[in-house]
Amino acid sequence: MKILSFVALSAWRSIIIPLLALAMLVSMASAQIVEVEQKLEQLDQIEIRIERIVGTIENADNDNSLINARSRLLDVQPEIEEIVKPVEDQLAVLTSQLDALGPEPAEGEKESPQIAEERKDAKDQRQDLRIVTTRAQELEQKIDAAFEEIAKLRRQVFTNRLSQRSPITIDLLASISGDSVTTFTRLQSKLRTWWAVKVAPDPRPFAIVFSFFAILLAGSVVLSKRAKSYLSSSATRLNALLRPFVSTIVPSGLLALALALGYWAIDFAALFTTELRIFVRTLFLVVFGVSFALRLSHALFAPNNSELRLLPISSFAAKRMHLLVSTLAIVHALDYLARQLGQLVNAPLAFTIGNSFLAAVLIAVLLLALARVRDKREDEVSRSLPPWVRIPLLLASIAIILAAVAGYIGLARFMAQQLVVTGTILVTAFLGYLLSHEVGKPGVLAPTRLGQWVQQRFSIEESDLDQYALFAGIGFFVLVLMAAIPAILLQWGSRVEDLVAWVRQAIIGIQIGSFEFSLASIFYGIIIFALGLAVTRVFQSWLGNTVLERTRADNGVKDSIRTGVGYVGIALSIFLGITGAGVDLGSLAIVAGALSLGIGFGLQNVVSNFVSGLIMLVERPIKVGDFVQASGFSGTVSKISVRATEINTIHNQTIIIPNADFINAPVGNWTHKIRSGRVDIPIGVAYGSDLELVREILLELAHDHDNVLKRPEPFVFFEGFGDSSINFQLRIHVNDYTIYPRVQTDLLFAIDHAFREAKVEIPFPQRDLNLRTADPKILAQLTGKGATPSKPRTRSKPKSDDKSES
Repeated sequence: MKILSFVALSAWRSIIIPLLALAMLVSMASAQIVEVEQKLEQLDQIEIRIERIVGTIENADNDNSLINARSRLLDVQPEIEEIVKPVEDQLAVLTSQLDALGPEPAEGEKESPQIAEERKDAKDQRQDLRIVTTRAQELEQKIDAAFEEIAKLRRQVFTNRLSQRSPITIDLLASISGDSVTTFTRLQSKLRTWWAVKVAPDPRPFAIVFSFFAILLAGSVVLSKRAKSYLSSSATRLNALLRPFVSTIVPSGLLALALALGYWAIDFAALFTTELRIFVRTLFLVVFGVSFALRLSHALFAPNNSELRLLPISSFAAKRMHLLVSTLAIVHALDYLARQLGQLVNAPLAFTIGNSFLAAVLIAVLLLALARVRDKREDEVSRSLPPWVRIPLLLASIAIILAAVAGYIGLARFMAQQLVVTGTILVTAFLGYLLSHEVGKPGVLAPTRLGQWVQQRFSIEESDLDQYALFAGIGFFVLVLMAAIPAILLQWGSRVEDLVAWVRQAIIGIQIGSFEFSLASIFYGIIIFALGLAVTRVFQSWLGNTVLERTRADNGVKDSIRTGVGYVGIALSIFLGITGAGVDLGSLAIVAGALSLGIGFGLQNVVSNFVSGLIMLVERPIKVGDFVQASGFSGTVSKISVRATEINTIHNQTIIIPNADFINAPVGNWTHKIRSGRVDIPIGVAYGSDLELVREILLELAHDHDNVLKRPEPFVFFEGFGDSSINFQLRIHVNDYTIYPRVQTDLLFAIDHAFREAKVEIPFPQRDLNLRTADPKILAQLTGKGATPSKPRTRSKPKSDDKSES
């Protein structure tokens, strides 16, 4: 029976298992072949779609058709990536398998048949999969070529539109009035038809939407006034910049929200036809643009309040410029609305040309008037605008008029539009830049209500608040750029589809060598790092204020634990942020090698101080609150950071000492293990004093002081007989050595008071002066008239301790 079992087991191992493995390999190979064929068929279908789109590009004659073709090509790219992604994953697995098998044997060498078979199968599979990736790369190249062709054709269309000439003739001008009447008649007819079809049968939806829209507008007005009420009235540079920015952005943002919700309600209720809905959207954009421009102009010029005026001009010039800028915004808005109206009712060509010609000329005239504004002040000669403002305005207005008169209406209208709209965007962005720059200055945010609230809420110092304000200012300026740059690009011919494509490309990533940079992954990594840092700070605060506060550990131990937790949290945040950004930590080996080389040469001291700081946190030879003596300085340890330690001296001077000095050099710590210490107070009494009484007084005063320890007991040490006094030394032990100056001062005052009451004299030094001279006149002056030359003895209080003078 055992023999049969052994034979069956041997047959299973030698025949059946290899057959099953072979069957699995065959099935896997056939499945891969089927998968490769399916992928290639899908890519063939995508190629057919690409060819069709490219065919539409060649026949496109306007910008909208080219934008549509670009959007369709952009939709194809994710499909290709979806097909190729699993193939690339399989290629990575096969490459890892080949690496695990090791390098191929050299000529004349042999390897086991099993390994050779596995190597051959892996190479064949990899070759099949590379056919798919190569095919996908070819399609990506075709799409990139199509993008370049679209960009080229769009530039050509844009140039043709600006260079198209429409001569301004008398017949054209004569037909403008009649065509205008025809245009408004068509608009009236469309509105009547809309009212009869959409509103008259059931006016309730229209009334509901109109009421909802009115409530939104009223709410935006109320909230705008509330926002202005929070502005401080103090005359600081920050408030001078914050007031116009808030009074422009906040009301305009609320108005934009109200208009967007109102348009959504109109679209949801289906109150308008498609054409009228587009016109209503244009009308809402015009209302928002005019409101924004008027608010910005009023905030900058402040025509009725010179104290709130941001520009250093007189009230006369401010009122004049505010009127001209507001008129510019209204004229441009009416021109844009009339152009959309012409598209709605299919207006005659004369109406469109005449409207654009009139708007361009009016804007040029207003720019001329703006350039000629003079700043009139009382008792001063009126001044013109600065040349860097006046000359560009004059040149731009002349160029617009010449282009319009020559018949280049599109070019004239384009220049006028850019001056008004792009100028508004640039002024707003510059105002945002000034505000962000002012916020980042030291000491600017702390006096404000926001700064005071942040300091109280999060218990941070003013220096830390300045650092946070700097980062906040940088972040705010980045937001301003993110809003201003797309707005300017849209004005200069770009389309929303272009911006979406650029954003998509930034999110997908750019391949540079073996590294792939993606804006989304970088932003994701920054968010992870910021969240990790915030969690670390919150956990540190909770640990210090809740857990450690209830323990009996001293402040140094608490600070060491809190600092160590901070180091660990920051390290984890950096690690998670790098990983979240998509950076392969294995690829940082070269960077780590370079850093190690740099550490070996130039960063020795930095690393030494860092390691010493870690040792200090672990071994705790010193801690926060200790009274130490190091590098020739004495003081209390206030902070132990990564690189250095801060010591506050008794003169309130902060000494920053590298951490390595505390590890490599002798350090005196008066409060290392025990905070108590001995204080020696020298005392001298006059000869003839009752010495037992002196000892009793000193011991009694020492015992009566609250900070003097009972054990060891105070002791009076008889030092000896001095030149002018009998010298004692009061030796006491205090419970906290850091307070010994106060204890010594208290005892000295008490000793002086007690000695006065007990009639114990504290002598001053006695000196004998021997005067030797042969001049009688000098002796007479020193000793008095009629005195004989002798050796007088006088008592004095010399500043020096010399035994004698001659």
